[in-house]
Amino acid sequence: DAMVALAQYNMGYCYFRTKKYRSAGSAFELFVQNKLATTPLLIDAYSRIGDCYFQARKYTAAEKYYARAADYKGSGSDYALLQQAVVTGVSKNYKQKVSLLKQLIKQYPRSEYNAEAYNELAQTYISLGDNAQSIATFNRLVELFPESVLTRNAMLQLGALYYNQRELNASISAYKKLIVQHPTSGEAKVAIEDLKSIYIELNQVDELSQF
Repeated sequence: DAMVALAQYNMGYCYFRTKKYRSAGSAFELFVQNKLATTPLLIDAYSRIGDCYFQARKYTAAEKYYARAADYKGSGSDYALLQQAVVTGVSKNYKQKVSLLKQLIKQYPRSEYNAEAYNELAQTYISLGDNAQSIATFNRLVELFPESVLTRNAMLQLGALYYNQRELNASISAYKKLIVQHPTSGEAKVAIEDLKSIYIELNQVDELSQF
């Protein structure tokens, strides 16, 4: 009955919180097989089963359960879609990962996971060798989520990407923006060193001193 289903679900979380992932997965499996399980809890349970398989590095199984949670298109499905994308990336199926991340951003425009989705998308474009798309995506992340912890790293990577494309003025601007906006961050310290290298390369050390 419904009480049995809820007990299975709660047991799954007891195991999950103590990192007993195999036992947690088994309990959640029993829950999703119960015909009285409700949709919101099903989405969550499928995601937790996916997490358990992910922890065990069984990525094919993890993707299957994340996909099931994502298919419901309800509360929590955005997390499942993000994790499904991450798992496909682990398997180096980068084009599928890009597709899933774009789906997440489009389908759930207010998702709390969108900053992470943009970051994952930009990193995936780097893996695909598409620096232009990576730059565009990192810039979008910086624009939309200025307060995200991911934004500092995005700004740092923008400086490096511009430098690799020999767009030195753009690289300098990216590094300076990071240093000004997040002066005490670890990323800013790296940016200062990279900025020094660029100014030395350009024989413009005086400009660095003025900055």
